[in-house]
Amino acid sequence: MNSESSQTTINAQGKMLGRLASRVAYLLQGKNLPAYRPERRESAMLTVYNVDQVGLSGKKAAYGVRIHHSGYPGGLKRISVKKILEKDPRILLRRAVHGMLAHNRLRSRLMRRLTLLRGSLEKSQDKKFDKNP
Repeated sequence: MNSESSQTTINAQGKMLGRLASRVAYLLQGKNLPAYRPERRESAMLTVYNVDQVGLSGKKAAYGVRIHHSGYPGGLKRISVKKILEKDPRILLRRAVHGMLAHNRLRSRLMRRLTLLRGSLEKSQDKKFDKNP
């Protein structure tokens, strides 16, 4: 099977963020292929559309906070999930998938195979879209 030419699409409408991210990470690693080998990542290109309609459980959309540190004193940054969803919902899914992949040199290669689209697949094919938010 020539995995370079194959492409998989996933509709994210109504799916929960964590469950969708784990499925995307599973497919990116190629674990669905019968010839899976951990040292050779021969997964297909993966497109996830309707990312703006992904769901969050509980009150995470209203009260959830994402935290990161710049490494400098006083560099703690807090961003609410509500602001991230308003700005670009692809950031949440990309960050969730990134955290579920192995922390090694193959992770950046696998993330390049992931395309996240805000709207439907048909609308995105008509115009140019930004692959990485």
